[in-house]
Amino acid sequence: MKSFASDNYSPVSPEIFEFLSKINVEHVRSYGNDEYTKQASEIIKNELGCNTAQINFVLTGTAANVLSLKQCLRSTESVLVPQTSHLNTNEGGSPEIVGGVKLIPVPVVNGKIILEEAERIILQELDNLPHAPRPKMLSVAQSTEYGTVYTIDELKSISKFCQKYNLLLHLDLCRVYNAAVALNLSLKEIISAANPDIASLGGTKNGLMFAEAVVIFNPDFHDSFTLLQKQGMQLYSKMRYLSAQFIPYFEQKIWFKNAQNANNMCTYLYNQIKDLPGVKVTTPVQTNHIFVTLPPEIIAPLQQVSPFYVWDLKTNEVRFVTSFDTTKEDVDGFVSKFKELVKN
Repeated sequence: MKSFASDNYSPVSPEIFEFLSKINVEHVRSYGNDEYTKQASEIIKNELGCNTAQINFVLTGTAANVLSLKQCLRSTESVLVPQTSHLNTNEGGSPEIVGGVKLIPVPVVNGKIILEEAERIILQELDNLPHAPRPKMLSVAQSTEYGTVYTIDELKSISKFCQKYNLLLHLDLCRVYNAAVALNLSLKEIISAANPDIASLGGTKNGLMFAEAVVIFNPDFHDSFTLLQKQGMQLYSKMRYLSAQFIPYFEQKIWFKNAQNANNMCTYLYNQIKDLPGVKVTTPVQTNHIFVTLPPEIIAPLQQVSPFYVWDLKTNEVRFVTSFDTTKEDVDGFVSKFKELVKN
């Protein structure tokens, strides 16, 4: 039985391993000065619809997020983040320690930032200068930590909000592929609506192996990122094995196939469990995440069938995440035990 804990549990897409084996045959220049890295960069620019963007490959999502902040912000500036965001809850304090910037959590609804609350906080912080750092960036994830998605209109509203308050916009795109499939949009359309200054482009959660990227759209922040990458211990010497993964990923539309299956299996699982006794769905199911509260006595036995995380220990809210390789048989086996437990 596969895991429903996280799409980080999933393996690497077979097509990616096959491509890496094909390029593992010669000497090439190191530290990103190779033709594979150049090709991958051009492909990503085309997919995102910005041929002037700078593409920088890193090994982890945490590095992509933290280095994005550090590249754009001074220590006297702060970044507003959804209170449930990965930056705020799951980066081990690295935005503050390594990035050197203050995070300001903003209330959310179903994982999505409330702009009215962000405005209230900004005005309060500006009124408190110099005793508070100056708000300079807003960071949101597409999809959110709860698997919900921002619509095109919501992304445009976020962009206008940032312009109004002279904020930079950072997008955490670790699961943007699931969002694009859910919205039936291209990555280019999402980027065009949000108009970000910088973004963390994922890959690892959707079939790649240690492959993430910092995409700098705003040319004001192109300078010296490679040096920051080196200082942050993310300038991988054999860069081709990281960057080249994105070549078949986009050329063969692996990203779409993988995200579509993860989303479809999530919908299938949701429909099987949503009406079971004692089960209450707590957030909209839009991508590959389901959040539900369960009777506490069934959680541990159910985890023995397939691992998953308890999200809120007080309310017994749990999270189920489907992956690119989740099958109907995996879901059926899990649901069978699920039904058995809720009847007892």
